[in-house]
Amino acid sequence: MFEVFINNKKINSLIDIKIRKSFKEIADSFTAAAVFLGEKLNFDPGDIVRINYKNKLFFTGYIDFINGSISGSQRNINIGGRSRPALLVDSTAIYKTGAFYKQNFKFIVSELLAPFGIDPVFNKVKNKTYDKFTIEQGETVFSVLDRLTAENGLIMYSNFNGDLVLIPAPILKTL
Repeated sequence: MFEVFINNKKINSLIDIKIRKSFKEIADSFTAAAVFLGEKLNFDPGDIVRINYKNKLFFTGYIDFINGSISGSQRNINIGGRSRPALLVDSTAIYKTGAFYKQNFKFIVSELLAPFGIDPVFNKVKNKTYDKFTIEQGETVFSVLDRLTAENGLIMYSNFNGDLVLIPAPILKTL
């Protein structure tokens, strides 16, 4: 049912896979185990991973770690990683002037994501214009986006393609 591709090459010796998807976190994660019999391994941390479920794309991300053991010609490998928006948690936000002047929400989000090749997906998002929106020194891209989305009543999550989806936060009513 699941197929794992690393750098567009299918891993045929998959023996286990776990995928964690959550609306509470910006990035999804995966772990996979495979057995290789004398094959050369051509992947490293940072390489692109795509996981299909029933022939449909289910996850896009990159390898964070590779652990393994060798017994004769058999190599047992454990691979783990996160979806593309995890880069936003690990990276400092940089914008040429340090602030956005007279720019709208969608422009700011798009500019912050552009260096990572991550596309924003806006679903029913109002496009508020800011007179000035400042990035604090040392602030991560995720922190800036978290501030923006909280201010606009939105939540963010990663979709199957590794894009960042922004939607209105659900309104909970109490009785």
